[in-house]
Amino acid sequence: MPNNLTSLDLLDLAIQIEKNGRDYYDQAAKFVKAQKVKQVFEYISNDEQLHIAVFEEIISKLEESSEPDPKNPSEYVNYILALVEENVFTKSKQGSEMYRTIRNDKHALELALGFEKDSILFNYEIKKMINSSFHEEIDKLIAQEQDHFKRISDVLKGFNKFGVSGMP
Repeated sequence: MPNNLTSLDLLDLAIQIEKNGRDYYDQAAKFVKAQKVKQVFEYISNDEQLHIAVFEEIISKLEESSEPDPKNPSEYVNYILALVEENVFTKSKQGSEMYRTIRNDKHALELALGFEKDSILFNYEIKKMINSSFHEEIDKLIAQEQDHFKRISDVLKGFNKFGVSGMP
C-alpha cells in the first residue's frame, strides 16, 4: 500500500470490504443452524451488495470530477494505513475463507459484530478523506452498517445455550 492514499484507493478498499462481507454472510448463512441468524445474515448480505454499487457509483463520479482530494497530514494517512492492515476484510477472498473459522452460530454472530464495527470505523475515515459532496452518501452507508450491528447484537442477546429466542 502506498504512503499516500487517494480517495479512489480508499473506495477500492471499501468495495473489497463490502465484497468480503457479502461473501462471509452468504457462506455463514449456509453454515448456521438457527433460522433467525440465517435470516439476519441473508439480509445483511443483500445490503452489502447494494453498498458495493454505491461505492462504485461514487468512484465513477470521482473519476469524472476534476476536484482534488482533501489534503490530509501524513500522520493521518499512516493511521489509515494501519487501520487497513488490521482490517481483515481488505484482503481479497477473506470473507469466503473467514466463515470456515466459525465454531457455532454464536461465534458467527460475534465475528459479524467485529466486521460491522470495522466497517463503520472505516466508513467514518473515508468520509474524512473524501470530497464533501459525497458525505451524505457515506452517512447513509454508515447508518446501514450501524443497523447491521444492531440487528446482529439483538440476535446475539437472544442467544442462549438452546439457540436463539426473541425476534431480531
